[in-house]
Amino acid sequence: MKPNLRPAYQRVGIAAGVSVVLSAILVWTIWDGGVLADSYEQEKIRYEQTKGSYRLSDLVREYDEAIVNSQDQISDLKNIMDMSEVAPFIKPERDSGGYIAYLLRFLHQELQLKAQTFPLQARLGFNDLSTSLPSEEEAQGWLTMLQLVTKALFLCAEAPGAIDEVTITKLTTTPIPTGPAGRPPLLYEYPFSIEITASLESVSWLLQQFSSDARSPGNKDEDLIEWLGMIQRGVVQAGLAVTKPEDTQAIGPLIVRGFNIEGSRIEEDRISRLKVTIDLAGMSFIPDSERGDSSGSRGAHRSHRTSTGQTGGTTKPKARN
Repeated sequence: MKPNLRPAYQRVGIAAGVSVVLSAILVWTIWDGGVLADSYEQEKIRYEQTKGSYRLSDLVREYDEAIVNSQDQISDLKNIMDMSEVAPFIKPERDSGGYIAYLLRFLHQELQLKAQTFPLQARLGFNDLSTSLPSEEEAQGWLTMLQLVTKALFLCAEAPGAIDEVTITKLTTTPIPTGPAGRPPLLYEYPFSIEITASLESVSWLLQQFSSDARSPGNKDEDLIEWLGMIQRGVVQAGLAVTKPEDTQAIGPLIVRGFNIEGSRIEEDRISRLKVTIDLAGMSFIPDSERGDSSGSRGAHRSHRTSTGQTGGTTKPKARN
């Protein structure tokens, strides 16, 4: 007699049917119509885009190279634009007051010989500061500004065209720390103003020369340095020791901070003369070690040597970065 398996099959069939129905209900309940899959694909795409096609190590290396290149460019800019104190405009170890008095007279004499068409102020504009000579602490500031004024007047004496009058209208011997707002000062400015009555040709040439660096075509820096060599020899012949920097540097360009045409006139020869005021400045970058001190003090020391070959005392010219 065979066993009756039909009830068992019926129970299995019922169980299977219930499972299918429950599975269908479960799938229908949790299925999102493909939204989750689409979201996954989108996130995958965004991740691939974020990751990029470069390895992180390659990006870090390229970033480091960019920093080095940027630092090199900044150094090049400083070498082009920075001002260096040159002989004979470095404070001697002693008797700086008498040294400055003699240098003012000698420079006025030699600059006037070059400037045949216009008179120069007897003290080259420094009479506006004080009728007395500077103290020992103020001496280097006077010499730095005298260097800049001498360059401006030398260029005026070299200018083509016609110049009738040149006057130093205002200057300061105290450097002005300046830089981006909210950041430590980046550089010192040594501002002064010069008033010129001259032809348009002369004014245009001067504006180009004031702001050009040693690499610019037609730059007069080499002529100026050669002329200053003659001044140095004259100072030495007068019995004063010229203090020289250990490394010879260019004076650097003058920065044109402002330009104003105050008027013009027509002369008998029908050549127009412009009367202009040009605001100029020399500038020196502040070493990183001194940034954050906005007092304007110049704390870096550099050793100099005198024209006799002896080592002079340490002075306080601008340190270069």
